[in-house]
Amino acid sequence: METTATRRRYELTWNPSLSRINTNQDAETLKYLAYAKDKNSYYQIPLSGFIFDTNPVATEIAKITPKLQAAADILMSGLEPKWRELAQKANKEMRDLGLENIRAEVIKQVQAYLDAGGK
Repeated sequence: METTATRRRYELTWNPSLSRINTNQDAETLKYLAYAKDKNSYYQIPLSGFIFDTNPVATEIAKITPKLQAAADILMSGLEPKWRELAQKANKEMRDLGLENIRAEVIKQVQAYLDAGGK
């Protein structure tokens, strides 16, 4: 038979994920949990709402994506012992296909977003 000492009590919180909190936790743990749930404990990263518009560089992205994927598959699987040379070669090929245009567009859009106050 379960006793009060071994029974766990939970409270549901009003949040989208319905997290459950064991109310038998010690006071220090409950304090940390309350801190973690407090929105004032966090700050928003300036670029957290930024969404990159790919339309201006769609052609360059389409050209680079196959090269990027091929290199990424090899590099992430660890199949290439001379990975630095492979990465340098892939980077040069992607630069030739318009990587710098994509970088410039990202910088332009990020700066416009920040200049508008992050909105």
